[in-house]
Amino acid sequence: MLKGLIEKVLDSFDWRFDLLDGLRLPRLELECPLYIHVPFCSMMCPFCMFHSLPADGTMARRYFRCLRREVEEVMSMGLMPTEVYVGGGTPTLFTEEVCELLDTVRSYFKFGPTSVESSVYDMDDSKASELASAGVTRISIGLQSTRGHALRRLGRPPVSPERAADAIDAASRVGSVNVDLIIGVPGQGEDDVLEDIEVVASTRASQVTIYPLMRSAVRQAWSLGEAEEAKRDLYYFAEATANSMGFRQESVWSYSRGPYVEPEYVADSFDFIGVGLGSMSHVKGLVTVNSFDVDRYGKLVSRGLAPVVMERRLTAKEEALLCSLYMLYSLELDRNLVRLRTGLDPGRLWQVSLMRVLRLLSGRGNRLLVTERGKFVVSTIMEEFYYRVSKVRALGRALHV
Repeated sequence: MLKGLIEKVLDSFDWRFDLLDGLRLPRLELECPLYIHVPFCSMMCPFCMFHSLPADGTMARRYFRCLRREVEEVMSMGLMPTEVYVGGGTPTLFTEEVCELLDTVRSYFKFGPTSVESSVYDMDDSKASELASAGVTRISIGLQSTRGHALRRLGRPPVSPERAADAIDAASRVGSVNVDLIIGVPGQGEDDVLEDIEVVASTRASQVTIYPLMRSAVRQAWSLGEAEEAKRDLYYFAEATANSMGFRQESVWSYSRGPYVEPEYVADSFDFIGVGLGSMSHVKGLVTVNSFDVDRYGKLVSRGLAPVVMERRLTAKEEALLCSLYMLYSLELDRNLVRLRTGLDPGRLWQVSLMRVLRLLSGRGNRLLVTERGKFVVSTIMEEFYYRVSKVRALGRALHV
């Protein structure tokens, strides 16, 4: 029943995109988050659903020159970032270049919260200090697990709990630290999840994101993890464990402790602009995808074009449903906000109505809350949603656009 419900919800979107050869940016005059993609990584993890490339210094230098030009073009069109998120890949393989990019953005507009992704294998005191000096306020560290058998299944090198704790505490120089953990790895049990959360809780981390192992169309060889029932059990075990260690749940996957921690951009805004290779943007019902090919990306940027190669104009119902999914990820759906955005009441969408009938959502009036029962369902919807997004990326890569 769960699988059928999720497929019906996501089949409501038309996933076909039109192909483009660049786009002239209009005046934006827009306040929203800015996502900057740095695709280079020292390892190609088989579970990764994002566009990544092996780290190459020569290619990276050329890429950052083009990326800086794209950033300048977007900023000159009136973008006013409410926050900046630098993801990858592993951006901190090129910390100096990332800091220069942030300086470029700040020369146009003095933005606030700034997040940069890093790896437990890469983060140290020196890089954290450099990022802090550049105004970074949050580092998100990909740990995934400290358990040897889980890391082997994930295709990642071993890392000791002590090394993980050192990397996390080093990152805390910027202020806020998020740590990513994966559940649902084949063979993973409650003891493994408990130890991983204990490692994070023993550090200065202010946030932990515990997300399920997902299918990735970008990495064709990757197979599914545990069965649905096992994933459900681990999901609720992880929730109870994180709560017992002083973390409060902020979204379907993330938990925080201490002062308020800024959510990631996908949980905090309907609109966002993405720059960089393979990045996506969602602005007022238009979804666009940047080029996946380094050479084509560079040529489009050099022509003064936004390097957009795929686009899709959402219908009003699709936009209302997508905005509802963004909000459900954060465990609360404000019908008024979606209505103001799209002109449609999400409470009248059959997908939302069905979730209320199934007691996955509770509440009356404008505020609908995800129930305890509904959390795993929303988690699974988001899991399948990101898989379908990865299919768009896989198509772009296959077409060499």
